[in-house]
Amino acid sequence: MPFSKAPSVKVIAAGIVVVGLMIALWRLILPPSPKAPSLPAVLAGKDPMVMDLVGKTIARIEADPDNPHSWMALGYVYEANDLDSLALACYRTALSLDDAPPKWWYRLARIRMQLGDRPGAVEAVNKVIALGATYGPAHWRLGYIYLEQNELERAQQQFEHAMAVDAQDAAGPWGLARVWLQKEEPRRALAVLEEMPKESRDRPYSHLLLGTAYRRLGRLEEARKHLDQELERQPQYRDLWDEELKPYRAGLPHKIFEAVAMIEDGDMHDATGLLEELQRNHPDDLTVLNNLAGVYVSQKRFREALRLFNSALRNHPHNAYLHLNAASVYRKLKQPARAVQHLDRVIALDPRLGGAIQQKGEILTSVGNHPEAAGAYQQAIELEPRDAALHVGLGLARLELEQWADGLASFQQAVELDSTLVRAHLGTAVAAKNLRQLAEAETALLAAQALIPSSTKIQAMLAQIRELGNEGAQE
Repeated sequence: MPFSKAPSVKVIAAGIVVVGLMIALWRLILPPSPKAPSLPAVLAGKDPMVMDLVGKTIARIEADPDNPHSWMALGYVYEANDLDSLALACYRTALSLDDAPPKWWYRLARIRMQLGDRPGAVEAVNKVIALGATYGPAHWRLGYIYLEQNELERAQQQFEHAMAVDAQDAAGPWGLARVWLQKEEPRRALAVLEEMPKESRDRPYSHLLLGTAYRRLGRLEEARKHLDQELERQPQYRDLWDEELKPYRAGLPHKIFEAVAMIEDGDMHDATGLLEELQRNHPDDLTVLNNLAGVYVSQKRFREALRLFNSALRNHPHNAYLHLNAASVYRKLKQPARAVQHLDRVIALDPRLGGAIQQKGEILTSVGNHPEAAGAYQQAIELEPRDAALHVGLGLARLELEQWADGLASFQQAVELDSTLVRAHLGTAVAAKNLRQLAEAETALLAAQALIPSSTKIQAMLAQIRELGNEGAQE
C-alpha cells in the first residue's frame, strides 16, 4: 500500500491561518471571562472575620474566574452577612456562567426579595419551579408574594403545591388558611388548620390563625382559648436552603447567635469553643463575655466565670448586669457577703433589675440576718407591691423574728395575691398558731392540704393544731 503524500508547507500554513481565524471568531462569540472583584470599600472598618472570609473567597475567584461555584460562594458570604447588593451581583455572574442549578435561582429570588424587587423574585422562583425542583419553600414563598398582591387564586395554587411536596411543613397550610380568611371563608380556613399535624397546630402562629378563624365564625370562647396564648404575629418558617448560609456567617452577631443556638441544643462543648474564640478576638464585647461566663457556670466552672466578670467590671464598673451576674456566681460559691456587695451595687444602679433586692433578702435569710432580710423584702415590696413571693419572704423573716402578728399580715397578703402558694398558707398557719388563732391556722392548713393532698408534713401539722384545739376546749 503506497504511503500518503506529505502535505506541503503552504498547506500547513494555510491550515494554521484557518485555525487562528476560528479561535479568533470563537473568542468573539464567547463572552469574556468575568473579572475577579476586589475587596469592597463598604467593608472598610467592618468585622475582621467578615473581611477575612470575603478576602479568601475572592482569592478563589482570582484563581479561576470562570468557575461559577466560586462566584456563588462569594454571594453566599455576602448574603449571609447582610451585604445584599453585593450578593446580587455575584449570583447574576454565577448564573451567566451556569444557569442550570435551581438552588442558584432560588438564592437570586431570595436576595431580590430582600432588596424589594418582587417582580424579579417572582421571575426567579418561577425559574426554580420550571427547572423541576420539588422544593416546598419555592412554592410557599411564591404563594406569600401573590398573597401580598391579593392574587388569591395564584396564591392558593402555590400553597397547595407546597402542601403536596411536604405535608409536614406548616408554611403551606398557614398560607392557604390566610387565603381563605382573605376570601372571607373562615370555615374553610379552620378546616385547613385543624388538619395540620398536632405539632404544627401547637405552634404560636397556628393559634393566632385558629383564633382568628373561630372569632370570625362567632365561636368566641374557642377563639379566646387560642388568642389568649403567647402569639407570633410573624410566622417562623423552616427553609433548608436558607440554612445552608449558616457556615458563611462570619460577623460577630451571627457567631453569637450560633453559639446561643448551640447552648439551647445542649451542645456546650462546641459552644464553649466558639465563645472562647470570640472572646479572644473580641475581649471587650460584653455579650460574648456574658454568654461564655454563663456556659462556664452551667459547667460548674465558677471561678473561671468569676474571672471574666471581674475583668469586665474593671472596665465597666457601673454595669448593673455584670454585678448581678457576679453576685449569682458568688452565691454558687457560697460567699454570701461578696454576693451581697454586688447586689448592693445593682440596687444602687437599678433596683428593679433581676429581683436584686429579693435576692439580697434570700441571702440574708440564709445566713440568719433576719432583721436586714426583712428590711430588704420591705424595700422590694415598695417597688413590686403585687409580688406574692416578696410578701412570703417578708413573712418568713418576721416569723424568725417572732413578729407573729406582722408575719400573719404578710402571709395573708400573699394569699390574697396568689392563693396557690403553699408556703403562704403554711406561714399563715404557723403565725396563727403562735397567736393562738387555731381556727385560722386549721383553715390555712386545709387550704395547703388541698394543694398537696399527699403531704405528710401538712397532715402532721393539721393533727397538731386540732389536738391543741381539743386541749383548749377541755380547759
